[in-house]
Amino acid sequence: MACLEMAPKGTKRSATISSDTPAAKYVKQNGVTKANYSCIEDIVQHPLAGVNEDCCHMLLAMLPWSVCTPSDLRGGNQTAAVSMVEEIAATIQAKMQEALAEESNKLVDQDAQKAEFQKGITDAEAALTEVAAAAAARKSELAEASAALLKHKHAVKDAEGQEKKDAATLEKAKAQKLDLEKVNMENVQKLKAGDWQAGQEQALFKPVKALMSKIDLDESLVTSLPVSLLKKERGPFDQVVVNKFEESLQAKLGELATSVSTSEAAAAASATAAGEARKALEVAQAEQQEVASKCGAAQEEQAKASAKVKDAKKAAADFDPAYAEASAARQEKVDQLDAFRTCNLAALKTLVEKISKKKEKADAAAAAAAAAAAAAEAAEAAQAAEAAAAKAAPAPAVEGGEA
Repeated sequence: MACLEMAPKGTKRSATISSDTPAAKYVKQNGVTKANYSCIEDIVQHPLAGVNEDCCHMLLAMLPWSVCTPSDLRGGNQTAAVSMVEEIAATIQAKMQEALAEESNKLVDQDAQKAEFQKGITDAEAALTEVAAAAAARKSELAEASAALLKHKHAVKDAEGQEKKDAATLEKAKAQKLDLEKVNMENVQKLKAGDWQAGQEQALFKPVKALMSKIDLDESLVTSLPVSLLKKERGPFDQVVVNKFEESLQAKLGELATSVSTSEAAAAASATAAGEARKALEVAQAEQQEVASKCGAAQEEQAKASAKVKDAKKAAADFDPAYAEASAARQEKVDQLDAFRTCNLAALKTLVEKISKKKEKADAAAAAAAAAAAAAEAAEAAQAAEAAAAKAAPAPAVEGGEA
C-alpha cells in the first residue's frame, strides 16, 4: 500500500479489526475495501496526527461505525467522528507542507552554486556554437551535394531506362514492319497473282489470316477476303475485295514506316540524354567528394570545442554531494505529501462522500423523472409550435371561384 508511513520491506501490516468481528462485517457490508479502510487507519495513527494514544484508540474503534457508514445514514456522533478524522488529515497535510517548505529553503544556497556550474556549461556551449557554425555550414553543403548526387544517379537510371525502352520500341517497330513486308511479298502477292499450285493456297493464306487481325478491316472485307484471295480467276467483286485489302495493307505498312522513323528519332534522343546524364553524374561525384573533405576538417574543429563542453559538464556533475542529499531530502517530502494525498486523502474523500444504495436509487429515480418531465415539456412545446405554424400558413387558392 502506497501510504506515507510504510512498514519495512518484507513485513505485513496487521489489521486493526479482525475479519470475523461485527465491525469487520459492517465495513464489508457497506462496500468499503480493505485498502481504503487501511488508508483511513493510517491517518489516525500517523506520527504527524498529533493525537494521544487514548484518543487514537477511541477513533480507531469508531472508524467502522462512522466513516464506513454512508453519509446520508450517519447520526450526530458518527458525523462528529468523521469531522475529527478530516481535521486530523488536514493537520497532517499542513505539517507535511511545512516540512516540504523547510527542505526547499535548504536548497537555496546549493541552487545558487549549481547555477554557477550551469553558467560554465552555458559559456562553453556558446563557444562551441561559434566554432560549430562553420561545421554546420559545411554539413549543410554536404547534404546539398549528396542530395544533388543522388538526384543525378536517379537521372542516369531514368535516362538509361528510357534509352533501353526506346531501343526496344524501335526494334519492335522494325520487326513488325519486316514481318508485314515479308507476308505481303511471300504470301499476299503470290495469292493475288495466282502464283501457287493446287493444295498450296491454305498454307499461303495462313500468315495472311493471322495478319488480318492487325489491320483495320471492315467486317465485310474480313468475311470476303478468304474467298476472293484464294481464287485464281476473280470476278469484279473479288477484284474489289483484293484491292481494298491491298490498300489497307499498304496503309498499315505506311503507319509502321512512320512508327519506325519516330522510334529512331526517340531512340537517338534518349541515347544522347543518357550520355549527358552520365557526364553530369561524374561532375556531381567530384563536387560531393570535395565538400565531404571540407566537412571532415570542420568537424574536427568542432570536436575540440565539444571537449570543453564535456569538461564543464563533468565539473557540474562532480558538484558538492550535499546538493544531492538536500535534493533527495526535499524529494522525500514531496513523495510523502503526494502519497498522502493520492492514498489517504483520496480514500477519506471517497468514504466521506459515499451514499447508501437507497439514496443512489432515489437520486437516479429523481433524475429520470426530471428527464421525463423535460422531454414531455419539449414535446408539448413542439406541438404548440406546429399548430401555430399551421394556423399562420396562407389558405390554398381556389380556381374559377372566389376564395
